[in-house]
Formats: sequence, structure tokens, C-alpha cells
Amino acid sequence: MDNFFTEGARVWLKEDDQYLPSTVSTCSGGVVVIVSDYGQVYTYKQNALSRQKVQAMHPSSIQGVEDMATLDDLHDGAIMHNLHLRYQHRKIYTYIGSILAAVNPYQPVPELYGPAAVERYARQHLGAMEPHIYAVANECYRALWRRGHSQCVLISGESGAGKTESTKLILRFLSAMSQTSLEASSRDRTAPDRTAPDRTAPDRTAPDRTASDRTAPDRTAPDRTAPDRTAPDRTAPDRTPSLEVCSRDRTPRVEEALLESSPIMEAFGNAKTVHNNNSSRFGKLVQLHFSQRGNIQGGRIVDYLLEKNRVVRQNPGERNYHIFYALLAGTHSPQREALGLTHADHYYYLKQSGCVDDKTINDTHTFKEVMNAMRTTQFSEEHIGDILRLLAGVLHAGNIEFMTAGGAQVSSPAALGRTSDLLGLNPEQLSEVLTHRSMILRGEEICTPLTVEQAVDSRDSMAMALYSQCFAWIIRRLNARIRGNDDFLSVSILDIFGFENFEVNRFEQFNINYANEKLQEYFNKHIFSLEQLEYNREGLVWQDINWMDNGECLDLIEKKLGLLALINEESHFPKATDGTLLEKLHSQHSKNSFYVKPRVAVHFFGVKHYAGEVVYDVRGMLEKNRDTFRDDVLNLLRESRLDFVYDLFEHVCSRSGGDTLKTSVKHRRPTVSSQFKNSLHSLMASLSSSHPFFVRCIKPNTHKMPEQFNAVVVLNQLRYSGMLETVKIRQHGFPIRRPFQDFCCRYKVLMRGVTLAEDPRGRCLELLQTYDSSSSQWQLGKTKVFLRESLEHRLEKEREEEVLRAAMIIQAHVLGFIA
Repeated sequence: MDNFFTEGARVWLKEDDQYLPSTVSTCSGGVVVIVSDYGQVYTYKQNALSRQKVQAMHPSSIQGVEDMATLDDLHDGAIMHNLHLRYQHRKIYTYIGSILAAVNPYQPVPELYGPAAVERYARQHLGAMEPHIYAVANECYRALWRRGHSQCVLISGESGAGKTESTKLILRFLSAMSQTSLEASSRDRTAPDRTAPDRTAPDRTAPDRTASDRTAPDRTAPDRTAPDRTAPDRTAPDRTPSLEVCSRDRTPRVEEALLESSPIMEAFGNAKTVHNNNSSRFGKLVQLHFSQRGNIQGGRIVDYLLEKNRVVRQNPGERNYHIFYALLAGTHSPQREALGLTHADHYYYLKQSGCVDDKTINDTHTFKEVMNAMRTTQFSEEHIGDILRLLAGVLHAGNIEFMTAGGAQVSSPAALGRTSDLLGLNPEQLSEVLTHRSMILRGEEICTPLTVEQAVDSRDSMAMALYSQCFAWIIRRLNARIRGNDDFLSVSILDIFGFENFEVNRFEQFNINYANEKLQEYFNKHIFSLEQLEYNREGLVWQDINWMDNGECLDLIEKKLGLLALINEESHFPKATDGTLLEKLHSQHSKNSFYVKPRVAVHFFGVKHYAGEVVYDVRGMLEKNRDTFRDDVLNLLRESRLDFVYDLFEHVCSRSGGDTLKTSVKHRRPTVSSQFKNSLHSLMASLSSSHPFFVRCIKPNTHKMPEQFNAVVVLNQLRYSGMLETVKIRQHGFPIRRPFQDFCCRYKVLMRGVTLAEDPRGRCLELLQTYDSSSSQWQLGKTKVFLRESLEHRLEKEREEEVLRAAMIIQAHVLGFIA
């Protein structure tokens, strides 16, 4: 009898190609009863069981590990079980090398965060403490000097997995590090007679160091009583006055502005969906520009594809953008009266989905938070009032109704009057452009009455334009506030909408999932493709790991005559309909293995994405892609009595420089999807110029409930994200690589007392054998040293101790000389 068939033994039970963590419940009379950790009970005859069916669980899986690259059981079940073990103990973070897996707790975990946690992780290398997103942020910060390249953090996962919160936590940590660096520099400026060596700024005194050989600001020094931590860096670039430390509270303004930008962007860009109560309905890339001394000296926010349609239409059970409900809940009585505001139930744009309130969202608190953030980021009171006025105008516009009387006519004059007043428009002119279409034909203006349905579309397109232009203005305003020097290196943090698969998936989901395909391609490229290609090129002993390539799916979407090209082509034909689009899609791609042509449904097509098959509703795709906003409506908004509304539309391009029936290809207005494709390719090019860190956010269940771990939901995410393949390549691979000369320069301080070879490769070999004689943590290629992350962390720690020891000796001699 195998020893793991004893009662209480921990085993892996393979059922339906899935390994289940299980316990042998009873084993007697030739019958074995096995109970899985997920509640299933299985009974077998002992002589019918094989080692392929039941395997002993390795101790690393029984106890759980902080870094899944150290797991001995390598299959999806072991990864999921390890995450589950840690989740049960409120440990939501787990490493895969330097990649972080973060399981959403769906509840506050205050003990994990705060200034004390920032201080602890700022002093340690990755892997020295419990896994944490602060550790990844710290490693990213240190890598600016250690690797001499800009860094980026890609935060991915399904909608509701916790990407937005992860972004805020990284921003908070980097802002704290920047503040510490800037305050240290400020103290030095007030103490010009001190000459102690600089232990927090990058070391730039070694004459033979290259850019990639800069040292990260050292926050591990144990000597906190030294009278001087940093000497003035005479080579550091001048800082602009707006980024200096505030004289009263000594808070760096740029860090504060960056942190306060988050609640503003969340309120205007996030909303409740069926999967997530705080879902980002736009993508954003936050770039932080650091100085050589370690402080943030500027930044930039790039936004992607705001879901404008949500302003006027939401699915059942969802809400509009947070800011609308916050406006109604947070304004005081005189403000509400001036803006004509009542309860959310009175506004069509808010009540149509049947979900106005959510117990988990405090709309009053959101309003106060946004108002404070706007004032902190120096929005004037006039501009704040203009924004609130515009938001109220959008809500009232949704209540403008129409009736048929020889064409569409406005049937709600009160709503029309209130909207016109709030937006600074003439009510008669607004009524005219909403119910009639004017165009120039052969030099003459032709006015055509609209149907009620067309009038509603005109109203909605105006509301969407007002909101989206206001959102773009807010982003520009925030960027003007955080703008600064960009003369060293940067850290970029990407928080973009997660993969979505709703009951009904439309144009927005198609673009969102296309973006996620591009990000998965980037992940695959850096983790699998490029890494293994370099191993082979450098002649390492290596056996390739197979991984799921999503290139064919992307070809279906974005190549010539792909889905995007056909959607754009049809969008330029005035007589094209959603039906003709669907016919073209079926005709061109029905034989593609990644395209799905439903048998019965007449309005649908599907795509087999890396994360699963999604069926899309073609209805409304062409109209949304065209993003029609008539010139006569645009011209009316440009005539607004309010400077704010006028400024929003002053530089908005008209559809064709004149609303004619025929428009040349050269002057066609770009479609939404073509603009989004271009911005995605630009984003990928920007990310490719940086060294990436990855944070994989995971949903433990679909009900947003704490302390619930659904094995099926988690396993699906692990499989499509390539988590098993990632564990394998991090376990056996060498993600850290340096040219021989760079390696020698960086770690030459560790070579003292060692007889060195003359050539750089030989010196690298001698040092590596000193620290790992088994050669299990490194390999030498033709031109580079290849390291596992654990060995690099050990070398970095040793190097910092040697540098600190040398700095203290120099300091003692200098102080002795001065005395």
C-alpha cells in the first residue's frame, strides 16, 4: 500500500484534467475515500487507483509558498491551491519571480498599507519580506538606477479584479519615496557646511560607470543617527519653482497633485457595472518623471477610449459615471436649487437602468473627495462651478422629450429651458438643431426635419460630446498641474480596462477586449518569446517552454481585411447598415478558426479571445464607430454665452469642413476604432522602450464577496493568462541579464581580495562561482551574464553593504579632517 493512501495524507487527485488538492479521508477494506478542498467527495477501489490518478502532495504545496517559482508541484491545481491557502490567511499577494499575483479581497485590509508599510518595504529588496505591491513598486524605483532604463508597470486582469486600487497603491508608494528624497535634498540646502557622503542619491562619482550602473537610492542604511544623510548634488537638474517643497508643510506639490488626480479621474471615468462597483470605463497611462536624485519632478496622464455611450445609456443593474450621483448627493440646497437638481430618480440618464443607489458607494463622500482634490490640484472656484453646471446641463438634457408633429418637436419645454440656461444656449436654437438637420448642398443650406428617434440621437450625441470634452479638459488641466522636467528616467503605470464578457457585448466590449489582446501579446512577448529567443541566441542550456500565442486572434482583428478594417470600411458608406456589416464579417472570416458565426442569432458574431469566446451584438456598431456629431450642433455649442462651454468646443474639428453629402477619403473624419488602434500601437511602442513589471490581478469570485474563493472562476483566469507557463519560465529561466563589462563594473566592489582573470567573462565567472558554486542560479552566455532574480537580490544586498561600509569610512576620515 502506498504511503500516501494513509488516512489524513495530502494528495493531488486528477479529475477531468484538473488536479484537486485533497485529503485521504478513509482507507480500509480496499476502498479509498478522498475529499477535495473544494468539498467534493470521491470513492475509489484502491487497486483501481494509479499514480497518474493520485499523487502525493509536495510539502511546498502543503505549507504554501510566497514565490510560486519555488513550487515543486507544477500544474494549474498547485498554483490555484497556493493562492487559496494564502487567501484564507488574508495574504492576497504572491510572487512568481518578480511578477506579482494579487487576489482581490473585496474588503479593506488596512494593516497591509500605510506609512509604516511603505517604510518597511522601502528598506528591503524584492523577496526579503512578505509579497506586497509595495515591494514591486520599490523594485521598479530602484531599477531606474540599477538598470539605467525607464520602467513600466502593467496591471492586468478582468473587470473587478482590483486594477484601479493597485494603481493607486503604486502611486502612493512612489510618491512617498519621492517625498523622502526631496525632503532630504531640502535639508541639505539648509545645511551647506555638511560634507557627508550622499547615501540616498545615486552614486555618480565612479569615473568608469555607465548609465546602467547607477545605484538606487539606498534606504537600507542602518545608521539613522548620522548627522547628514545626503550631500547636495551639484549635478542634479534645477527644479522648477512649482515643484519645490511647500514652505509650511514641506509636502512636495507634484506628489500631492498626482495622488489627488486619482479621485477626480475615478469620479469622472469610473462607474458601477454588473462585474465591478468601481469599473474604469477608460484606460490610463500615468507617467512619473524622476530626477537623478530620486524625486518626481513631473508627470503626464494619457487617457484611452472613454466610454461615452455610458453617459446616455446603461445596461440593467449598472450606473452612470459616479460624478453624477455625487453631484446630486453632495451639493447643498442653494447649489441644487441654482442648478435645478433633485433626486436621481428624476433624470432619464440615471434611472433607465433601474439602479440608482448602491450601498457600497458613498456618493456624498465621493463629492467631498472630488471637491477637495480639485482645490488641491488648483482648479479655480470658477472652473469647479462651470464643471458642475455642465454636469447638471447634461442631466437636464436627458429629460428633453420629443413628439411627432410634422417631424420631431420638443414636448418638454421646461427641460429644454433649463438645459439651455445651464449651457448658455438659446432655447429656440437648441430646439431647432435637435429636431432639424441642416446641411450645405451646392452652396445652399438645406434644412430637413428629423424623426423622434433621430432627435433623441441628436440629444444624446450632444450630451456625450459635452461630457467627453469636459473629461478631456480635466485631463489636460491635471497634466498642466503635474508637468515638469523630463530629463532623466520615468516610471509608467498602465491601468486599462480589463477583459469583459457580459450577457450582451457591444462595440465598447469589442474595443476593450482588443486592447486586452494587445496587452496579452506584450506579456507573451516579454515573458516567453523574447526571453527564450535570447537564451537560444546566447547559447544557454535551455529547453523551450510552450505557451499560448494569441497572434492569430490579433491578426483576425487588426490585419488587412480584419474585423477592424471591415467595420471602418462600412462606417464610411452612408447606406451601410449593421446588417451589411455582419454579412461582410461572415463572408470574409467564417472559415477563420478564431471567428464564430452563430447558427441562429441574426445580429451576432463571435471572437475566440485568449480569455475565452465572446459573442458581440453588431447592432449600433457603425453608428458608435462613426461617432456622429453634426456640425450644426457643434456650431451651436460654439455660440454658447459661457466661456467654459465655448472653450471646450473651440478647437473640435467639424466632420468635413462642411456637412456635404460626399466627402473625399483624404478628408474623412477618423473613426473611433481607427483612432483607438493608433493610440494602442503608440502605447505599445512606448511600453516597449521601458523595462516591464507585471501585476496580475485575480477575481476570487464573481459576486464581489469577501472570503469566497471560487475554484472554477480562478482556474479560468490562471489558464488564459498563462500563469502555469509563467511559473515554469520563472522557475527555470534567467530573467536578469547584463553584458559582461556592465556586470564587472557594477559588482567590482565585491571582487576585492579575489584573484581576477584578465578578460571580463573570466572575472564574471570567478565572482559568480564565489556566490553560487553550484551554478544553479546563473549561466554565462556569449556576451552576457544570465541570473535568477534571487541571486541578483543577494548580490545587490552585498553590494549595498560594501558601498555603505566604504561611505562610513570616508565620512569618518572627512569628519576627522574637519575636526
